[in-house]
Parts: sequence; C-alpha cells; structure tokens
Amino acid sequence: MREFTGIPASGGVALGRAFVVAPRELTVERRDIALDEVEAEQMRLERALAVTRDEFASLRDEVKKHEASIRAEILDAYMLVLDDEMLTEKARDMIREDRVSAEYAFKTTLDEMLVVFEAMEDPYFRERAVDLRGVGNRVVMNLLGVAYRLFEDVSDNSILVAHDLPPSDAAALPREKVGAIVTEVGSRTSHTAIIARSMEVPAVVGADGVVGYVRAGDSLVVDGINGRVVVNPTDEVEASYEELGRELLAEEKRRARVAELPATTLDGYRIELSANIELLAELEAVARHGCDGVGLYRTEFLFLHRSDLPSEEEQLDAYRKVAEASFPHSCIIRTIDIGGDKFLSFPEVAREINPFLGLRAIRFCLKRRDIFRTQLRAILRTTAYGKVKIMFPMISDVEELRTAKEILADVKRELEREGRFVDEALEVGIMVEVPSAALSADLLAQECDFFSLGTNDLIQYTLAVDRGNEKIAYLYEPFHPAVLKLIKTTADAAHRNSIWIGICGEMIADPKAAILLLGLSFDEFSASPASVPDIKIALRAARYVDARRVAERAVTMTSASEIRSFLTRELAEMGVPAVRCQW
Repeated sequence: MREFTGIPASGGVALGRAFVVAPRELTVERRDIALDEVEAEQMRLERALAVTRDEFASLRDEVKKHEASIRAEILDAYMLVLDDEMLTEKARDMIREDRVSAEYAFKTTLDEMLVVFEAMEDPYFRERAVDLRGVGNRVVMNLLGVAYRLFEDVSDNSILVAHDLPPSDAAALPREKVGAIVTEVGSRTSHTAIIARSMEVPAVVGADGVVGYVRAGDSLVVDGINGRVVVNPTDEVEASYEELGRELLAEEKRRARVAELPATTLDGYRIELSANIELLAELEAVARHGCDGVGLYRTEFLFLHRSDLPSEEEQLDAYRKVAEASFPHSCIIRTIDIGGDKFLSFPEVAREINPFLGLRAIRFCLKRRDIFRTQLRAILRTTAYGKVKIMFPMISDVEELRTAKEILADVKRELEREGRFVDEALEVGIMVEVPSAALSADLLAQECDFFSLGTNDLIQYTLAVDRGNEKIAYLYEPFHPAVLKLIKTTADAAHRNSIWIGICGEMIADPKAAILLLGLSFDEFSASPASVPDIKIALRAARYVDARRVAERAVTMTSASEIRSFLTRELAEMGVPAVRCQW
C-alpha cells in the first residue's frame, strides 16, 4: 500500500481500478518539401485544423444531448484555440519559408509555445499550457493520421490516473464509467477540477508522482475530501473508506431533504441563500440544491479562453438564461472582474507585474469603457427576462462608484432612445472586497442599493496574503480579528443606511462562519450550489438571538484560534450539526 497526497478538487470518495492515461508523446521527424509542395502542405494543415474543429464540435453536440454541461462550454472555448494566429500563422510561415511538412511545422510551433507557457510563474498560464497541448496534439494526430482511441477500453467504475487531463480529453470522458479522477498537476480552478465537479465525481489533482507508480488495474481509493489517493489499500483501509462512502451517501440524502425548505432559523429569521456560479451548466445544480436564485454570476468566463470579445447579443443570451432560470428569485450579475488571476487573451490587454493590485475589475472597466458599455447594454436588456440586479466589483471609493453609475445611466438612456425595455427598479450594488471600501462603507452605502461582501479578496487584501500561494496558505485566516472587524463595520454601515447586505466567498461554507454572519444580521448568503444545503442545515438548527449573542462576543476576541474555539463550543451547545465539506 502507498498513499499520495494532492489537492482535493471534487468531494466524495471512490474505490475502483486504475485506468492509466499514458501521455501521448507524439514524435514528428523533420521532412523537407519542395517548393511546389508548399501549397499542398498548407492545405493539409487547413484540413487538419478543420477536422479537429469538427471533432470538437461533434463531441460538444453529443455532450449537450445528455447534459447542460460545463464540458460543452469548455469545448466551445477549445475550438477558439484553433483560431489563435500565434499558433497557426507561425506554422503556415514555417511551411512556406523553411519548406517543411505541415506536421513538423505545427508541432515545432506548438512545442515552442508550450515552453513559454510552462516557464511562466503564474499558475493560470501554466494551466493554459495544458489546454494548448490538448488542442495541439489533436491537430498533430490528424496530420499524422493517428486514430483517437483514448477511452474506448475504460471499464465500469474506473479511476482515471493521468499526468494531466486536457479539456479535450476530459470532455470525452465516458461519464457513466468514471468513478474518480486523479492527476499529477492542476488546481481547484483547473479545467479538470471544474469538469470533475460538474460530473459530481471525486477528484484529486496535484498528486505528484502518482502516474509513475500506479499500474493499470491497481486498486485505488480516491478521497476527494482530504486530497488522498491510496494505491492497493489494505483490507482494513478499504473497509474504512467503504464505511465513509456509506456515511457520505446518508449525508447526501439528508442534504437533499432540505432543498425545498427555506433558510429560516428556529426563531423565524429568514436568510436569502443563493448561489455563486460562473458557467451556465451550473444552473441545474442551483435548482437541485434549493438555492434562492443566483447571488453572484461571475461573467468573466464569457471573456476568457478566446481571441475576441463576446458580442452584446452573445452576452445577452447568457445573461437571459441565468435570469430565466433564477426566476421567481433574483440574479445578481457582476460586471467583469478581469485581472488578478484572470486574463484576457487578446494582445492589447497587457499583463502586469502585480495584477492583483493592478488594472482589474472596475478599474479595467473604467479604462476600457468600450468593453464596459457593451456589457452594461447586455445586462440592462436582460432586465426584460427576470429579476436582475447589477453589481460592480472591487469598488474602492465613492468616485469610482459614481463614475460607474454615470456610465450605466448613459447606457440606459441610449437603450431607451432605441425603444428597448429597461427595468426602472433595477438595483445597483457593489462588492465590498478591499479594506478602503469597508472603512468607507457609510459613504458608499449612500450611493448604492446593496452591498455584497466578497470575503475571498477582503481577507487577502486585509492580511496581505496571496490566497493562491500554498507557501503562506496558513496565514489566510477568515477568523482573523481584523477581518471580522471590517465585516462588522460594513454590515453596520449597511443597516444604518437602510440598504441590504449579502456575503459571498468560501468563508460562508463553514458553519461556524455562517452562524457568526447570521449574528451580524446579514440579509443574504451566496455560496457554491453544492455547499448551500449544509449552510441551510446549520441556519435551520440555530436561533437568531443566540447567533447575535455569539457574534457580539466573537468580534471582541483577540486571536483567530480563540475565535474558532469559541465558535466550535457555541455551535455544539446550540445543536448546530458538524458537516463534512464535499465541494
């Protein structure tokens, strides 16, 4: 028996046999061509690109027949990679200028680009190298005439083990046969993790060395809760995980029973409990887990992994689907939060040395008003299809908010002149996620209709901790006294100025935080759909009056450890059940 540790990417446990996805190292020998063969080779490249595009389109359409899947959306983005001129034009030039075969030119260009991407320190770009490799290898295979037979021999309840799993491969997974996924690279935000969660199968990524050790047919246990992979477990270990699997199944049934129940405390305090989403495929989970609409629709995915900008009509179509699926509840559409760890692909948007403190979110929108106005037009037009609210991210002062509202008002007048419907009662809110916004919350509350406190960024900016850096992850502390003081300051300011306040971010998935924030009188919680049932169970087991008392005491404490211990004791006395996170 041997155990590997990685990053828990999709919750649950699975026991099965290993199906090892061997890396396809495509070897292409240089083949020189004559001058009169150049045109024919370039045509071969065009045909291979077209065939690959058609393969992805067919696979996407097949996936859509069975599910409104994230996998289908990723395949759409994949097809755009085939139009990347950095990749295709250089290969065409190499065929013409160096007089080499299409497969050699394309593979050489692909390898050069991969070296650049894989050398980047930014994990986002290293993950995009996985995407590029997956698309590029498929083109090379078509040029070489190599058949694509990756998963034809997968048996039932197989556990896929791979160095990486490009979305082109992951999208082709035989969903009914896959019990879990294990990769040596990746993060919780990688495509493999996203797809595993959409398939609702356990996944562990970043399990270094697992491919070199595991052999096809080995017995595996995948623990997607704790990030463990056990190879050839003993009978005792296997039995313990079988028991854990039964416990998780029982918990899932318990969670399903609360889907239709309101998030109301024992003494009648009602919380709106909505969902954070970024992909349309997540709307099914919003309904299944009993969410009160969408509290945060991250629109960045529409802008990423492509060489052009989404049109107004394309954005309208996506936003309309979210609004209609959320009805009769509301949906809050956040304007693009580009920057930080999310970058646009087209060249006129330059990368920065410190993107988290640079031109991101509302700063980017106010700089690129052409992009901003197009998105605002689409959002305003969406108000004809449901209860829509708009939210600006990373507002740091009143002037930013006023400028954004002025642009919004101008776009609204423009649409009205065109005779288009715009909801006059549209609520405009902001995300409070930087300390300057929290400290000036009284001023900001006079300029908007609601706050949504974004804990992920507020914590990292308050504590000067990069939340994506595993070396200092221990310093990322939601219960730090400074963080709680800023949260309380913001909530109090909202109440004083008679606007409602919500909160979103990973912090809310912890029942201790849920009860604390209930006690601070938040009106709305927004979390990942899968975490909503556990939050609802915690809220329904508590009394608002007790949560108020607990919160008042907690915010006076001097250390995170003291606060955590206090909350653990209080929740036990209140009878709030402990939960095992599976999202």
